[in-house]
Amino acid sequence: MNQPTQPVALSVEQIGELNQKLAALRHDLNNSLSLIAATVELVRRRPAVTEQMWNTLAEQPRKIGESFHNSPRSGGGAPHHAVLTARIQNGF
Repeated sequence: MNQPTQPVALSVEQIGELNQKLAALRHDLNNSLSLIAATVELVRRRPAVTEQMWNTLAEQPRKIGESFHNSPRSGGGAPHHAVLTARIQNGF
């Protein structure tokens, strides 16, 4: 997509839509980063699960990239905090 060469005016509705898209992107990115941090912590506490967790870590860059390319958010993406917490407690 080409960038405008002059200032553009946005309506209140357009600003609201942009804000919603940015909030969804931020949410998806934070979920992926939380999953990465939780996986690293699990590997630190249980080194025996390192090989299993490698796939979880390896999926995150793709998920983050999809968040940037999918608009509006499709409802998929990284697990929510409650699911993530349950996975950590159960050793994934």
